[in-house]
Amino acid sequence: MPFSRRWTSPETHSRGKGHQLSRLLAIRNAAEYEERLMKEGEASEAVRDAERFLEWVDGFLE
Repeated sequence: MPFSRRWTSPETHSRGKGHQLSRLLAIRNAAEYEERLMKEGEASEAVRDAERFLEWVDGFLE
């Protein structure tokens, strides 16, 4: 079975996760403090990204 995932260095991967966390915090702040309501698609995407980030953190801490 061929290896299908492209390899990235731990530093590059962690930097990407840092950007992902920044995006999640920006979405959270917008939802909390902006006057407009979040669209359903935005909320679903944020939940999916948060779940993926949490999975990564859990794996990192093991």
